[in-house]
Amino acid sequence: MSVPASQQAPRRIVLTLAVFALAAFLAAVVCAFGFASLITDVAVIDETDAGPLVGPLMVAAAAVVLFCALIVVGIRVDATSRFISLWAILATGVATTAAYLLAGALAYSATTGDAVDAVLFLGHHILRLFTLVVFLLAVVTAVLYLLVLLRQLHGGLRPLWPWEKPGAN
Repeated sequence: MSVPASQQAPRRIVLTLAVFALAAFLAAVVCAFGFASLITDVAVIDETDAGPLVGPLMVAAAAVVLFCALIVVGIRVDATSRFISLWAILATGVATTAAYLLAGALAYSATTGDAVDAVLFLGHHILRLFTLVVFLLAVVTAVLYLLVLLRQLHGGLRPLWPWEKPGAN
């Protein structure tokens, strides 16, 4: 069901919030991967012949899909609604994780030159901690994005510093 144009979120707000959400997602992924790798003493990409670009390509693909999903979900938000769609959030997380895994499988397969390696890479990484981290961070990012978007649509203003409040000296 499509939302009438008069009740859709303004595209400028949707795009601006999506850019900030994307930056937060990328920072959170880098931080979480670093801490998880440090704590567990496991490499994010543990295939020795993978090359240096497989991991960054995986995260970049996940980020692009997340950004597109946030824009699509944000544009479809009904400005009169006070609820966020659980299905849209889960679909965003699944799509982001799928892009992460598929980009890694394709990049690894291109590195090794064997198509079977793509399936093996996918099977190896589908249940790893780092894949779960990507899914959880995508879901958290989508939830926070939608909450901030709904707050903006319902007249939310930025917080004021104590000296900006009316009646402050």
